[in-house]
Amino acid sequence: MNRANDAHDILKQALASQNSNINVRAFYTYFLIHTGSAKIAKDFTFTTLKDHDKHDVYSYCAAAWILYNQARESRDATPKGIEERKKNFQRAADLYEKALYYDNACAFAAQGLAIVTAEDALGTMNGTLSRTPGVDENQKRLQNAREALDVFAKVRESINDGSVYFNIGHCYYARDEFDRAIESVRALIPFVRNLLILHLQYETASTRFYHGQNVSVLLCLCRSWYAKAMKDQSYPAMKNALKYAQAVRRCHWRSWSIPDNKHTGLAHSSER
Repeated sequence: MNRANDAHDILKQALASQNSNINVRAFYTYFLIHTGSAKIAKDFTFTTLKDHDKHDVYSYCAAAWILYNQARESRDATPKGIEERKKNFQRAADLYEKALYYDNACAFAAQGLAIVTAEDALGTMNGTLSRTPGVDENQKRLQNAREALDVFAKVRESINDGSVYFNIGHCYYARDEFDRAIESVRALIPFVRNLLILHLQYETASTRFYHGQNVSVLLCLCRSWYAKAMKDQSYPAMKNALKYAQAVRRCHWRSWSIPDNKHTGLAHSSER
């Protein structure tokens, strides 16, 4: 039974008696985010940083995550909307950097900053952070994806979460390295039956962490196999693309098409 309202009342009571308790404030932030109250959560985190603890790493990460998602999901195509979107992307990056300043071992902040860099490489941000006059855009895209990959590789040592492999796959895709986007360690895929080394990053995210049921990962597998098929003129690769498209259909049965790109963005860790 969904008792979010009861939980909210209890949390408000806890805050009334322990308003400066950073752990209570962190849990309330988490609750607000996961109950769809992102705007309230953003204001709450900034209040925490302003009035209670200006060094709270969790609040910096939470505020960055909210601003990043608001920017990424914005569909306002007016000049003002585009400028606000860019500003929120930049603010998210700044907040992640602030979190790393206070805790240079914070894997969540490192992954968040790498995601912003990789999103720029993927073109989602239209060069918000990296557009430099005179620099070839394709080279800059490859460089940003490479930098993000280096960070994700380090994050993978700290966070045992499918989001890391998912993001690594995205970065390889951005670099047109489609084979490596479909790569990981064979030991992580228990159903591989022969001696071929199939290093699958997206596959690892799909099978090890999401049990083949995550639409976002399945879409990225489909996209990567399709890109590989077109690049190599490979019929077997095209069959794999079709297989994952059918898997998406089974998981997302209401429609044959996904109306927007929200399923293919980079993923933050589910750990907090």
